[in-house]
Amino acid sequence: MRALFVSLYSDTPHFETELELIADLLDAGNSVDVLRCTGALPACLKNPEHREGWCGLCRSKIERGLATIASPRLRVFDLAATVPDPRLPARFASADELKAFTLDGLELGRGVYSTMCGRAGKDTHFDTVQWAPQIRSELEAAYMVLAGVRAHIAARRPDRIYVFNGRFASTWPAILAAEEAGLPFFTHERGGSTDRYLLRERALPHDIALNHAEIEAVWAAGEPDREAQARTWFEERKAGVERSWESFTKAQSVGKLPDGFDPGAHNIAIFISTLEEYASIQGWENPLYPDEVVGLARIVDAVRDKPVRLYVRVHPHMKGIARDTNYQLREYSRLAAPNLTMIWPESPVHTYALLEAARVTLTFGSTVGVEACYFGKPSVLAGRALYEQLDCAHVARSHDDVIRMLLAPPPPKPQLGALKYAYWESHRGTKYTRFRPIGLYDGEWLGRPCRASLSARLQNIVLSRLGR
Repeated sequence: MRALFVSLYSDTPHFETELELIADLLDAGNSVDVLRCTGALPACLKNPEHREGWCGLCRSKIERGLATIASPRLRVFDLAATVPDPRLPARFASADELKAFTLDGLELGRGVYSTMCGRAGKDTHFDTVQWAPQIRSELEAAYMVLAGVRAHIAARRPDRIYVFNGRFASTWPAILAAEEAGLPFFTHERGGSTDRYLLRERALPHDIALNHAEIEAVWAAGEPDREAQARTWFEERKAGVERSWESFTKAQSVGKLPDGFDPGAHNIAIFISTLEEYASIQGWENPLYPDEVVGLARIVDAVRDKPVRLYVRVHPHMKGIARDTNYQLREYSRLAAPNLTMIWPESPVHTYALLEAARVTLTFGSTVGVEACYFGKPSVLAGRALYEQLDCAHVARSHDDVIRMLLAPPPPKPQLGALKYAYWESHRGTKYTRFRPIGLYDGEWLGRPCRASLSARLQNIVLSRLGR
């Protein structure tokens, strides 16, 4: 069997995950091709501005990492520069038009849209005129990857393709090329803890149905103390322990509630997600509202004259983003009602104190929805979530359903579904055998850090000072 790795992202632990997978495949007697960039891409996830120094760091790290795997069945190929297809638009009228752009029936624009949402300050409605040069660079890069993977498939006929995450401008086209050729593809991502990686076959890491099936399977095969491990996961989340990703509550003041909070009132806590990560993912479309921004506005309007207090916790991950440059923040800042309190990303109000003090919670997909169940609160879900089928949240079927449950909260759901979710999070993925993580962004591959050469690092320092 021959596997093709489209290796275009050198950040730790993702590149080391590829090295781990490559080594495993070679040990099993397979052949591995690696298609890497040596600077041809006009933009990429690591280096969107195509800075010369960063290109050198990336090339050096990938070269040095691959050099640690000695096998005649490992072959490395350079991604060739490709003249942009004349059918690539020079401009897009809107972000939605970019997202819907297809080439040869392939949704090439979806990955570019996903990348641009992140580049434009997590703005899902970014200005395509303002960002036109960056969009064009990402679109040309996406086409270059598509053309390169197509050419490699035709020349080398791999049996499967591996790529990081899959939703971005420079990785999504590898999936498109694989599907076009009828080949299975695999996406990899962080696991549930730093010592694990996630591998998905024929799916993005975000696939709801696949993740749900895995949650049930992991629980069914769980260890005798699975419930205790699940409870530990929840308590560590509350304490700000970083298991697989940054804790967004570490900067908050433990126990702090909003000024004037009346514990005897009918307090509704709404926890907002960031739209950016899932805006491009098929299957994550909100079934009740065009998006949660519209949903929140309708909810605020529906209860403005009711004897309730609304507390909206805007996700801390949006800290530092100017409100007038981001669709979510801009629209939230326009909300006004006598019973509404907005808690902005920078606020020290403690997410878990608010959750525990509220009478009922509402999420549009945030993990807080499953945490609310664990902490004994009625959890209303008005969107899609990985836990939606675990019976740990009251899943609303309509806007009227949402309002009814907020005004007359149903009893909390049993904890079992929440415990299943937490146990799966604790065991999500496969343990590394060759890579040893050190924190979230560093580690050792085969006992040594996998880094660019000293000369590449020094060169980057010089070039950075020269603006290159």
